[in-house]
Amino acid sequence: MIVDDVFMTLGSANINLRSMAVDSELNICHENMAVTQPLRRRLWELHTKGFNEAVSDVPAKAFDAWSNLIAKNAKYQEKGLSPIASLIGFSYTSAKRSTDD
Repeated sequence: MIVDDVFMTLGSANINLRSMAVDSELNICHENMAVTQPLRRRLWELHTKGFNEAVSDVPAKAFDAWSNLIAKNAKYQEKGLSPIASLIGFSYTSAKRSTDD
């Protein structure tokens, strides 16, 4: 998890008491922008195939670019084509909660 390009936590632990006090988990966290921001950019580049605006440090630009990629991927999926990047839309409209998955 990356927060505000500064805080980062990485590992198998869930952020809850059981993971921190009972289970065998491993996690690391730090607050170092010099490490976190380049990692976020690298991850976004990986998941957006390097589309420039999608890796923007301006959240509104990145959001719009991601929305465009998701829309293009939906059109590609309708045609039976491979996605152009690893972003797909997800929408869950039911008010019902379940543990079936």
